[in-house]
Amino acid sequence: MANPWSSAKAPHYRADISVHQLRYPSQFYYSRKDALTSSLLKSDHDTLVYYRDMNQSLLESAQTILKKTIYSTLATSAADGSPWAAPMFTVYNPETKSVYWCAARDSQHAQNIRHNGAIFITVYDSMAAPGEGAGIYLKATAAEVTEPQAIAEAHAMLIAKHQAPYWKLDDLQAPSPIALYEAKVEEAWVNQDREEDGHFVLYRHPITL
Repeated sequence: MANPWSSAKAPHYRADISVHQLRYPSQFYYSRKDALTSSLLKSDHDTLVYYRDMNQSLLESAQTILKKTIYSTLATSAADGSPWAAPMFTVYNPETKSVYWCAARDSQHAQNIRHNGAIFITVYDSMAAPGEGAGIYLKATAAEVTEPQAIAEAHAMLIAKHQAPYWKLDDLQAPSPIALYEAKVEEAWVNQDREEDGHFVLYRHPITL
């Protein structure tokens, strides 16, 4: 296939655009590093197709995953560097770009967070059919929430999503053994696919929440 950038019909060249071949050989995905727009182009042997706002579509997919998925996997590290992953019931607040959950203060991941607040979260539907799964990756900084109003607001979101017996707000006040935690998202990615030398490859595509 001819290089589409060599065609007079192609959009203006930008140095910050990378080219990734997708699952189908006739399609190319152009991803701007500033994550604003992207397009699908075909050669003269096919029909020219232009899709706008690809990143908006990815963002909407990520927000749906965060809203509907009940459990998340939280990865933390202990003081000795040992890794730990914990499945937790979580809720995401798009206004604060934070993930919230409740847990025992002496749980392993809570102890790890007190030592090192840098965590990584993956959210995905483990029951999705093969080839139809979608997930989001979150790099975040976590800590216990101690401000009463912030605890009340996050707890209300957890209750609304949980729709089953759950800890009461009073259960989250010290010296209770249960606490509410917040992970402030710093970076986010969604899983995407492309074809490389005839092989199907999965990779992470950065998005801005």
